[in-house]
Amino acid sequence: MVVEENQSLRELTTLKVGGLARYVLTCNTTEDVVEAYSFAKDKNLPLVVLGEGSNVLPTDEDHDGVVLLMRIKGITYTNDADGQVVVSVGAGESWDAFVEETVQKGLWGLENLAGIPGTV
Repeated sequence: MVVEENQSLRELTTLKVGGLARYVLTCNTTEDVVEAYSFAKDKNLPLVVLGEGSNVLPTDEDHDGVVLLMRIKGITYTNDADGQVVVSVGAGESWDAFVEETVQKGLWGLENLAGIPGTV
């Protein structure tokens, strides 16, 4: 987990708005997420989860809390006992790229959700 202090939210949102975040924690694994939660809890600070910042509009006021940047990668496909495909996707994967991949694999059901910006 990478910890940064006083980072501008403008650099983390697609609309390029927002004040400073007291702490920004980049999480690449589920263990990092657990550590980030403990970090925020130990400091008694609010925790906000952020993907690529495409669906948020933070104020220009500073955020006295923890922003957790979700960067977990990985997509796995398994077949269950009924022959259904079960897909596990990291919370840092691009949503649109994930939808495109499922379409390429002939897995139907997400194709109407193509074009949505952000992460899973």
